[in-house]
Amino acid sequence: GGLCGAIQMERTDDALIRGYAVAHTDMGHGGEDLKFADDPQLLEDFAHRSTHVATVLLKAVAKAHYGRAPSKSYFRGCSTGGRQGLTAALLYPGDYDAIAAMAPASGPAVPNIAWALKSNSRADGSSILDDTALDVLHAGVLAACDMDDGVKDGIVGDPPSCGFEPASLACTTAPAGACLSAEQVSAAAAIYRGNGFSVGFSRGGELGWKRGLVRRGDKPPGFDGVARNYLRRFTGPDAPKTLAELDFAKHPVKLEAVDQLPSYGANGKALAAFRDAGGKLLLSHAWADDSLTTATAVDVYAAHEKAFGGQAALDPFFRLFVIPGMFHCRGGAGPDAVDLLTAMEQWAEAGHAPERLIAYKPKEMKSYPGEYRFPMTPALVAFSRPVFPFPAAAKYAGQGDPNDAVAWVRK
Repeated sequence: GGLCGAIQMERTDDALIRGYAVAHTDMGHGGEDLKFADDPQLLEDFAHRSTHVATVLLKAVAKAHYGRAPSKSYFRGCSTGGRQGLTAALLYPGDYDAIAAMAPASGPAVPNIAWALKSNSRADGSSILDDTALDVLHAGVLAACDMDDGVKDGIVGDPPSCGFEPASLACTTAPAGACLSAEQVSAAAAIYRGNGFSVGFSRGGELGWKRGLVRRGDKPPGFDGVARNYLRRFTGPDAPKTLAELDFAKHPVKLEAVDQLPSYGANGKALAAFRDAGGKLLLSHAWADDSLTTATAVDVYAAHEKAFGGQAALDPFFRLFVIPGMFHCRGGAGPDAVDLLTAMEQWAEAGHAPERLIAYKPKEMKSYPGEYRFPMTPALVAFSRPVFPFPAAAKYAGQGDPNDAVAWVRK
């Protein structure tokens, strides 16, 4: 995640227990300091090379140890790990038989973080939408859209179909104590809208914004460090020094090679090599992601849907799933545990493309996805939901236990 710079072996404990050889990479540098980007080799390592080299090394070590090459190879990662997965599919189509790329930190990810923080910051650095206002905003969203999937559960099941507008909570129309000032309405609308290049944060994830967008006394918002690193990327004598000066269309940035995924190819079909090698790409995101907007996955999918001629052309090797109510990589009101490893196995080994994934809400949230053990014991699960390939959503069938995924159907 983030700028990486660390080895986190615990993230694949579940695969290790199942008999896999596993590997990690710090992506060529130590720590989360952006200074590495000033070194062309370290920047190339972070952009794509480190993941490939680590993969080649693991395969060689595994072959030397077991006396035969691995029969199948899989990649799983979230955030920067999700970007690693997409980059591997685009640049090194023979490295993996299947890739699970979650919430890829690329394209509009950092610009939208900076946009959202700028939209919620006054000139003096204070926050426009504070905790109380975000509670009001979230309650308004739920009042408008929580029941769209047939169950009142504090989750917006399909944010793109939610028609809520912040102006409906303006203090001129809403009751005192449950309204937003004109300044707050404008900030919320801007955060949802995004920076003009892609959509912003989704309706239903407002409680997650408290961590990233709200200043608490002398403590800056959680997104402050990301935004300051982003400002450091701009070059030129008139590069912005503060968020207030930031003009997204004005300057090139140092990490363009990372932010913009490797070229999709002249015809946008670079993934054809991955497809032709038999590769399967399972892209996923979360609608309530509190760090990266869903555009980081949806934009990638939309670009390939257009280039390849529609969803039917992608379905055999590339599918996108977006989980409602889940925060970034884990947490949130929605389910956050999905057995992506088994989904990759079934697709790459048995030819069973995922028609739906089952997402579980464990009663106890784990720190890393790899700490969940599948199949999950029912006693450990609060509820489960099916997640269908984008753009489809799930709805309650109207009978049966709404906490059980079997009671839900494709909307």
